[in-house]
Amino acid sequence: MQILHIISNLGRGGAESTLLKVISGDLKNNHKIISLKKGGQLRKNFISQNIELFELQTNLYNPFSFLKIFKIIKKINPDLIQTWMYHSDLIGSIAKMFYGYKCIWCVRSGILDYNLNNFKTIITRKLCVYLSKKYVDKIIYCSYNSMHFHHKLGYSNGKSVLINNGYDSNFFKHIPNIKSDFIKKNKINKDIFILGIIGRIHEQKNHIFFLNLIKNLIERNQEIFALIIYPEMKEILKNKLDIFIYKNNLEKNIIFVDGSQNINSYINILDLNILCSSWGEAFPNVICETMLCKVPNISYDIGDASIIIKNNDHIISELNTELFAMKILKFLNLKKNSPNEWSTIKENARNNILKNYKISDMIKKFQKTWDNYK
Repeated sequence: MQILHIISNLGRGGAESTLLKVISGDLKNNHKIISLKKGGQLRKNFISQNIELFELQTNLYNPFSFLKIFKIIKKINPDLIQTWMYHSDLIGSIAKMFYGYKCIWCVRSGILDYNLNNFKTIITRKLCVYLSKKYVDKIIYCSYNSMHFHHKLGYSNGKSVLINNGYDSNFFKHIPNIKSDFIKKNKINKDIFILGIIGRIHEQKNHIFFLNLIKNLIERNQEIFALIIYPEMKEILKNKLDIFIYKNNLEKNIIFVDGSQNINSYINILDLNILCSSWGEAFPNVICETMLCKVPNISYDIGDASIIIKNNDHIISELNTELFAMKILKFLNLKKNSPNEWSTIKENARNNILKNYKISDMIKKFQKTWDNYK
């Protein structure tokens, strides 16, 4: 079966990573990709899989860009078009409307912030509400939260398929001694409690909240160290974070590390991962990836975070630094005073993801969905 995937770009995002996992593990079908933007951190990974890749530099509101895309689609003449995210969904549905191709969307997002998202993205999603009624065959969602939210927006609810993300437990795993090596290298107290926030430096991830949280804990005379692990960044926002750190004398307590490589190693330095994103999270990959490394999470109740973690003691109902700080102090004291209980929490974190979010299960569900359109 010839499947053509259309995706916005090949950066190191959740949709791009999932696409790579799916086509790498699917030996039943032939895959080709149209990327609407050139380059991206995962580009070489797709090329190494011998995937035929068509890279464009498109402006979807320019009719010539559409002509170029549809020329490629007609040349490939796929059995099925699988699209990833709103702009690609729009293209896939137009291909179905005018040329009759079978089309499946893969919706990855939750609630959007209208102040921080591109106006064109908002308009595109509104168009997709209309197109979902007639010009798409199935809509795959990665989370319950995303599915229910889009149903409320007006997306057709009779075409929904839920396929949670799956994870490579051989890559994301606990590695002994990494934390102790980090502590020696940075000459910090061996008993220090290390918090992390993982994700691109973008307003969505709420790094300012995280910095205020660290400030709150240090003001309580707690021995806290923090890693801000990022795969990519907005320079303007990074400068704002640097200014905040400098003004609050946090330079000795916080470091930035480039997580575009060796992310598993950096995760293993952490005692706790903090998810405090203010919007947009549907199925936070970082929760599953850190839990596989036996790193517990404290998360804002966003997207499917509570469903993944399956323990309300790790979930905070509002973005309030005091609530987060109290919860962190609880786990800090648990690690210090009840090491056996702390060890059990870490083991349970990995076992939870191993049981519920296998990469093989995710691939089988995609294959089953595609098989209906042979």
